[in-house]
Formats: sequence, C-alpha cells, structure tokens
Amino acid sequence: MSKLVYIAGVGHSGSTLLDIVTGTIPGVFSAGEMTYLPSRMSYRKFPCSCLSALSECRVWSKVVADVSKEVGFDVRQDPLRYRMALLQRQRWKTDLLQDICFTLQRAVFGYAMQRRPLGFIEGVWRRALNERIGNNWRIFDAICETCDVRYVVDSSKHIYRAKLLHSRRPADVYVLLLIRDLRGLAWSSIKRRRDPIRTVRKLVRQYNRILSTVRNMEGASFTPVKYERLCSDPIGERRRIAGFLGLDDPGSAIEIDPTKHHLTGGNPMRMKGRMDIRLDESWKENLTPDLRARVEKIASGLDDGWRELLAETYPE
Repeated sequence: MSKLVYIAGVGHSGSTLLDIVTGTIPGVFSAGEMTYLPSRMSYRKFPCSCLSALSECRVWSKVVADVSKEVGFDVRQDPLRYRMALLQRQRWKTDLLQDICFTLQRAVFGYAMQRRPLGFIEGVWRRALNERIGNNWRIFDAICETCDVRYVVDSSKHIYRAKLLHSRRPADVYVLLLIRDLRGLAWSSIKRRRDPIRTVRKLVRQYNRILSTVRNMEGASFTPVKYERLCSDPIGERRRIAGFLGLDDPGSAIEIDPTKHHLTGGNPMRMKGRMDIRLDESWKENLTPDLRARVEKIASGLDDGWRELLAETYPE
C-alpha cells in the first residue's frame, strides 16, 4: 500500500520546489498538486512536468487506466466525475448564492477541522468525503504500483485535505509543514502587485490554522521545513526528510530537473527543466524599514508553537 508525503503550507512558499526535492529521494514519486488532477485532466493538452500532455504521459495514462478499471467508468473521458477536491462548488441559480453557501460551508468545515473531532462533520458530508478520500487513495496506490515506489508527494498545501486523508489511513500519512519567512512573502506579494500588509495578516491566520489542525490529527507524523533552509541546504534537508520517512540516506548527489518527474500542477518552474537552487533574499534590500517593521509586528502573531517546533527541528 502507498504512503503519502503531504506538503502543507501557503501559496508562494516553495511547495513545488519541496515537492521536487522530496521526489529525488529513491522510492518517492513527485506528483504535484493532486487535488486539482481531475480538473486538469479535463483540459486535454494540460501539460505534465515531463512535457507531455497529461492525457499522453506514460505514467498518468497507465495510472488513470488502472483506476478506471476499479471505478467502472473511463476517467480519461469523464475526469470531472472522479472527484478528489475537498470542497467543490455546486451549481446554484446565481453566483452570489453559490458563493455565500460555499463560504458558509467552508467556514463551518474549517472550524470543525481545527477544534472538533472529525466525526462532528462526517455525518453532514459523509458521502462526499468518503468518495473523495477513497478516490485520492486509489490514485496514490495506483501510482505506487505503476512506478514501483512506496511514497507519493502531494503538494496541494490545504491542511484540511491532509486531515481527511489522514483520517482514512493515519499510519500512511507524513506531513511536511512548509513555512517561509513572512518578510520574504511580503516582498513576493509586492512583486505580484498585492497589498503586503493585508497578505501577511492573512498568511499568519493561515499558518496558525495549519498548526492548530495538525495538532488535532491524532497520532500524526509531521515535521516542519523552512523554505530558507531548503534553498540554502537542499542536500541536508533532503537527507533529513528521508530520515523522517524512514528511508535510507539518499546521498549528496542531487539533480533538480522537474521534467524527469510527473508533477500535475504547481509553480510554472515545474516546466523549466534542470535548475540550480538558490536562496532569494531580495526582500532585505527592497523592503523599506517602516514596512519591514510592520511585517515583523504582524508576524509576532504566529502561534508560539511554530517557534517551538522550529527551534526543536533547527537548533542553533
């Protein structure tokens, strides 16, 4: 049976890079953002990182064909019928009604995932959750069978998705809690023409939700990964992750070439071929002293559990 390496984090924090680095460990398959697999398969020419269309990729063609035999319909012809996303919008008479219902559903769902046993919501969403959880694990198992590996990396980032997958097979889920310096994320938001203060406030809330949810996953196996350490010492971080997974030391030779993997989605870097990893700390030169101070003040709102976890993992 397959084991899942789930990357939990926020947007623009390096999840695709971590996915690829983890996928260079022997016995690990780098899959990208699996929650979106059906929707991406619905676009016939959507590219796999191997540069073939998903519908023509030798790995995904075999995986989807095997899964189709199990579920009794051709997933290649009707991919949206094979639901894998945690919460999907339903068709309502108006977009406004759809947005209101979806927002309320997500809010209640999130509260339950962070602060209540999973059983509190399971009755409400039992059919949808059971089907989608099963569909995900069916894909993971098919990948391991097709590629003769033990682990699959899913970099979907959503922590509630990780908890649902963990609820089905808790012994088979390993969570990597990816965290990035909020000053770097503030500068990233500026480059994307977003309000950095509003962005950082949102990210602090997201990081705290991630930690509160993973704490509520009974018996969960998790470890933090600092984006900055991943970039400055990818070999060391890969070695540490391999140890966390119970795998042998992968050695010091590493080649970062997404085209040798089969990521279904993620950052566009997955299509760029072989690359070198370097730490970008341009925020140090570009954030004004005032903005930097404001970001650091907001960052102080991170749950103290993050600092404790990082200090334990990366002792000075």
